[in-house]
Amino acid sequence: MLIGVYSHEHPFEVLNQYRLESYLKKAFEQNVELCFFGIEDVDFESNKILGDYYENGHWVKKESGFPLVAINEFNQGINKLRYPDKELKLQAEISFTSHLINNKYEMYCKIKEANLLSHLLIPTKRLRLLSDFYKMMKENKKLVLKPDNEAKGNGILVVTKNRSNYSLQEKTITYHLNLKDINKIILNLIEKGNYIIQPFIKSSTNDGKTFHVRVHLIRNANAQWIILKVIADIAEQGIDISNYEGVTTIEGNEFLCENYGKENGDELFKNLQNLAYQFTEHIDSFYPYSLDELAIDFAIDQKGKIWFFEGNTEPEIIFFKEEREIERAYHIVGYSKRIAQLLTEYPDPTRKGKYFKIKHRK
Repeated sequence: MLIGVYSHEHPFEVLNQYRLESYLKKAFEQNVELCFFGIEDVDFESNKILGDYYENGHWVKKESGFPLVAINEFNQGINKLRYPDKELKLQAEISFTSHLINNKYEMYCKIKEANLLSHLLIPTKRLRLLSDFYKMMKENKKLVLKPDNEAKGNGILVVTKNRSNYSLQEKTITYHLNLKDINKIILNLIEKGNYIIQPFIKSSTNDGKTFHVRVHLIRNANAQWIILKVIADIAEQGIDISNYEGVTTIEGNEFLCENYGKENGDELFKNLQNLAYQFTEHIDSFYPYSLDELAIDFAIDQKGKIWFFEGNTEPEIIFFKEEREIERAYHIVGYSKRIAQLLTEYPDPTRKGKYFKIKHRK
């Protein structure tokens, strides 16, 4: 069976070596042939792709028809691509396994409106006016400001009120500011138009280090959601943000048992896994297509309450890389093969670019 591995720029330009080798190994084990290609390899006049294939230890260029399914890496919005018209045309021909989801605030609104898991949401507002900032600051004394459409901790600021002055933390750097300074910064963020504000949730270890727990889920060959990995990211002492480069990452269950004791830690671990399944199913239900991969981030406050931070598609794999990449590739290839098999049940051309909505099953 032929499955595509696609990125608007060629996959060889965006895939790390672990992921590339993992795809090849797990495709071979599942009797799947992979065709790696970018948008410039597609000829719409002949409906052909000039793709890269790994054969007998060497890469070769070969021409083929469109695969039914493509694992699409480095998924981006149409407006960020070099050839948006070609991308839309390709999406009408081939079913992609991965899809974009809403930005942070839109996702917050969807979950809040659905009301099923809204009690776990951190109160969130768009930053539109200076008064928005000061009203929430008056109620909380410490706020998180973050861009609606960024990842990896980029642009996140933590602002704390200290009597008449303020402290602002960006990644590992803290600035001490007066009223005039903070007003200038907030007005600049308002002008950018993409910031949201939230109360700061103190999610910290017994020795006061900020942390969050990430549950990474993926669909397997039966299109069922499974948990790939649970990890905890722990910041350095005195740093309020736990998703920057340089955090300490350990196994989730190990961390929870160390911090909360064996019995409570095991219970928290089970609760986080169950909530991750619920949030994944919930978020998946918002879209006309099935999602293939999500990372759900949680905080645990000083009273033991679990809070939902955010959900991310295509989560970056840094820690436990070799283990996670090989297992991820096994499931992604298996899931793609399953989708291709389902597509063959539809007559051509109705199966072209078809979205699939798969019922969640544990």
